Amino acid sequence: MKNHDKIIAIFLLLAVFVLGIVYLFFNNTDKTQIDGNSENIISEKAISENIKVYNPEIGQTIFSPLEIRGEARGTWFFENNFSIILTDWDGRIIGEALASSSEDWMTEEFIPFTATLKYRLSDDLVSSRANIIFQKSNPSGLPENASSLEYVVYIGD
Repeated sequence: MKNHDKIIAIFLLLAVFVLGIVYLFFNNTDKTQIDGNSENIISEKAISENIKVYNPEIGQTIFSPLEIRGEARGTWFFENNFSIILTDWDGRIIGEALASSSEDWMTEEFIPFTATLKYRLSDDLVSSRANIIFQKSNPSGLPENASSLEYVVYIGD
């Protein structure tokens, strides 16, 4: 092997190593999307300044029907509900539910919510990895009023 070939081989190995490190850094499953920003999650509970989800936990294996519970600020609700969406690893919607509360939603304080999400798995499911998305109700449709919480869960057999 000539010196020129050795230099090229070393350069390629170094490039693959650097790309691997970059991939691991940006594909950290301990992060979630909260209000459009990447934010570290301190525990397995999904908690932001506007919503706290107690079930399901981040990375939990789920089964249908899924009982969801947590707390959200009243500003997340409209007419006492907000949307929850479950997508497969490819981003296809496989289940939807409305979270609701038995308490007065006309407040800025946290109030409890519950929902039951049923989903169907397609025959071409490639991965058990899924995303659960909690979407703030936004009757105005204005982007500045939109907010969501999204994290990974796994679909059980």
